Amino acid sequence: MIFENKIAIIFGSTGGLGQAVAKKYIDHGAHIISVGRNMGVLEELDDYAQAKGSSTTIVHLDIKDTDKLKHLAQELSDRFGKIDILVSTIAILGEITPLEQYDEKIWHDVMNTNLTANWQIIKYFHPLLLSSENPSAVFCSCDMSELNNAYWGAYSVSKAALEKLVQIYAEETKNSKIKVSLIDTGPISTPLRLCAFPGKDSKDFKKPEEVADLFVTKTAEHNIIHS
Repeated sequence: MIFENKIAIIFGSTGGLGQAVAKKYIDHGAHIISVGRNMGVLEELDDYAQAKGSSTTIVHLDIKDTDKLKHLAQELSDRFGKIDILVSTIAILGEITPLEQYDEKIWHDVMNTNLTANWQIIKYFHPLLLSSENPSAVFCSCDMSELNNAYWGAYSVSKAALEKLVQIYAEETKNSKIKVSLIDTGPISTPLRLCAFPGKDSKDFKKPEEVADLFVTKTAEHNIIHS
């Protein structure tokens, strides 16, 4: 198996895309650390891994809780000593509304989830990636990071900022063994997408399972080339 003896942490693994990505890594032999807010989905992922003869470490966590995120990094360092693959699919939509009408609390929630939490993931889990032989870190982009569509407010701004954050991280680590990537899956049928486009049929979008292989391919290339 491609990822046998590899440790992969998936932030947002209880969302539509994150869950599909987690299952793909399980299929390829990785031990998954599943991080998310939905305990039921975390337990489903654990059942899925057991059915495949594997196991998971489930972490029920609100990604905006800085203290718990920092504590998690320390716990994983003590237990595993490394992270081979880090994937972040975390994102919330917020409001589709004019900027002058945007609710302040929702704006800060979107920024804290889509941008600040990803910076904190980099900050606290970078040492664990450095402890791996061939580490990969993958973050999710989308077309809204480049478009100036009216009413997309905090979501579009946060995604544009996330791209810049990850590009800077990639530049800072270009001479290290860490491979940093951004993946734009295109429109997929997730709760976030269907909430943003309620008039669209889910059949108009790809299913998360159809794009999850992108993450496997991106990280497998690194492991194969440098193994």
